[in-house]
Amino acid sequence: MSCLFDTLSSFIDLNSNELRQNICNYLSENPRMFEDISAQEFILWNGEGHSSLETYINNMRGSSTWGG
Repeated sequence: MSCLFDTLSSFIDLNSNELRQNICNYLSENPRMFEDISAQEFILWNGEGHSSLETYINNMRGSSTWGG
């Protein structure tokens, strides 16, 4: 697991994997991060090597992926 999800889950009533999946679900259902930029644009701009938001979300669903 990622220390990001482990740490955040200690403040809410979800385990780290449930939190990870909920965040991925939210991104999938709400692709507008900010008023003027989509999550897709941010993923491409961030340069983590993901070709699409869907690829990023699928990668983030894996328990061995570090939160980003």
